[in-house]
Amino acid sequence: MFSFAEMSCETVGEYFALIRRTLKPWGIFYCANRVSKFNPHDGTTSDFESYPWSDEDKFLFDRDMAHVFGANRGHRECVVRMAPAA
Repeated sequence: MFSFAEMSCETVGEYFALIRRTLKPWGIFYCANRVSKFNPHDGTTSDFESYPWSDEDKFLFDRDMAHVFGANRGHRECVVRMAPAA
């Protein structure tokens, strides 16, 4: 997933719920997004750390995206083994 930062916090939560419901138990999820971004449409700030990660999610890979041409240190990517929906 690339573009959570353009969504409201509520919409990000809905996507996470959908991902958890549709992935096989402990399925793999790739996420690449800005670390933080202000959304002028609803006045909220979307923070990577504030996404609805579960304490049970297993981060297999997590790094700054400065290595990607055109990305800056304000971007992050991770590969996560997602805990199933509660």
